[in-house]
Amino acid sequence: METRYNIACKTAKKNKIPLQFTTMEGGATDGSVIHLHKSGVPIVVLGVPSRHIHSHNSIIHREDFDSTVKLLKAVVQKLDKKTVRDIKSFR
Repeated sequence: METRYNIACKTAKKNKIPLQFTTMEGGATDGSVIHLHKSGVPIVVLGVPSRHIHSHNSIIHREDFDSTVKLLKAVVQKLDKKTVRDIKSFR
């Protein structure tokens, strides 16, 4: 799953944050549509693995949640003006 510009994966690797990858045969997130807006919107979907996601309550592993928060914070901290410009200009 290597791409030319993948800030989330590179940030996770640098910070030793574990990642799990998956693909979905059905269902989607809002990211599947927003990335098509006008000339394109860069997106990354960070999800916490869970059971019973469409019920009133789900079961997650606390370490997965904490790792997701840690990765989100680390990615946001990297989003300076130059990085955002580079991401937006990547085609």
